[in-house]
Amino acid sequence: MKRKIIAGILCAALILMAGCGGKGPRYAKGTVTETSFESEFIGLKFTVPEGYEMKSEEDLLELMAMSGEIIFENMNKETFDYAMAASVQEMMVSAPDGLPNVSVIVEKLPNALKTTERYIDATIELMEGLDSISFSFGEVTTVDFAGKRYHKLSAVSTFYGMEMLQEWLLLKIGDRMVTITITYSADTIDEMQMMMGHFSALA
Repeated sequence: MKRKIIAGILCAALILMAGCGGKGPRYAKGTVTETSFESEFIGLKFTVPEGYEMKSEEDLLELMAMSGEIIFENMNKETFDYAMAASVQEMMVSAPDGLPNVSVIVEKLPNALKTTERYIDATIELMEGLDSISFSFGEVTTVDFAGKRYHKLSAVSTFYGMEMLQEWLLLKIGDRMVTITITYSADTIDEMQMMMGHFSALA
């Protein structure tokens, strides 16, 4: 249970941190059910693996509230409120004990972060400033995923003595940033790969 709670809180905290981070296609939030997610804006769909759980709106709000204590240690209220207003939590799916999990967020970018490189630099700076979570970041790479080319940022994080692995897949569409956040542990790599295999391009 502790692992499940910590994994959920950490994921929510990272989502909010990413949310602090030109014209394009018209944005519309994707469609979520208990078994699937589809987004025409992203061109992405996901089928929930057997035994995994698609989080409800109520679940996501609860996780965001629980992560507030982590965020407010390093972020003022105005910045936090902007992150909440600018970011749309599209979906979050997790294994029964919390790991692995994956979430999709779409954020309207501020003028200062109009490029993917600036967005990544700002995200790393904010995360490295957290007191409760320590990060060791890897190199930024690119990866083909579900028919599109994403930037990929990886890190090892430690939170309350629990070490977890994170990957962020980043795709800029117009004036919005799509962030797919993947959280897992060293002993759930196979499960993470299986879970990510349930994403595909939306025809």
